[in-house]
Amino acid sequence: MAGAGGIDWIPAADMLRGVRQNGKTGGSASWPATVGPPGRGAPHAAHRREVCAGRTAGAGPRDEMMLRLLVFSLVSVFFLRLSWRSLHNPKSHGFYRFFVFEGILILFLLNAPFWFRAPLSLPQLASLTLLFASLYFVAKGVSLLKQRGGYRRRQTNPENLPFENTAQLVTVGIYRYIRHPMYSSLLLLAWGIFLKRVTPLSWAMVAVTTVLVVVAALVEEKENIAFFGEPYRRYMKRTKRFMPFIL
Repeated sequence: MAGAGGIDWIPAADMLRGVRQNGKTGGSASWPATVGPPGRGAPHAAHRREVCAGRTAGAGPRDEMMLRLLVFSLVSVFFLRLSWRSLHNPKSHGFYRFFVFEGILILFLLNAPFWFRAPLSLPQLASLTLLFASLYFVAKGVSLLKQRGGYRRRQTNPENLPFENTAQLVTVGIYRYIRHPMYSSLLLLAWGIFLKRVTPLSWAMVAVTTVLVVVAALVEEKENIAFFGEPYRRYMKRTKRFMPFIL
């Protein structure tokens, strides 16, 4: 018999008969599965399953968000330690570079779930090309600074990372064409991650990150002019900033 709210009710006589049978067999009195105690209806089993399924499905996005927040916190701590001295000097290039790192990290966390989606699509192939180019630029840039630049501590820039304190102006290899291969690498990395999934939020993040890279490069050029003098000015006239022959 169907009652209000779609709850099935059993006639009182049948319910009492079930209680007496339980008593005779030594079992405890219990209410039938489709009803609750008098005056209190219980949901159908199907409804209960739907509620449990909804709760389980809701746990996935929450867990994913917590994981992203954890990764962001841990990686940000690393960036903070790397850039701690630079963050105390807003006039240094390292100050702006820290926020470039953070912007790229946010882009990665936004687009990580789409990293391998439609791997043969045009955006994914373009993304892969930019990411490999990013690795090439940073590897060449750092290795040449270590091989050809030597080391000389800069009193005016104590917050520099050790490999940045070169004694000689490096103008060979990739530095023959561009002045900032490592910033080029960060730009390529940011845009490569961005292409994994294009949204208004990722557009905003990659635009802000790009502006910060340009500001960091301009500040570093001022530092290099102060350190190397006229040779660096001449070097600037015959090279591009980020991309050979283009930018």
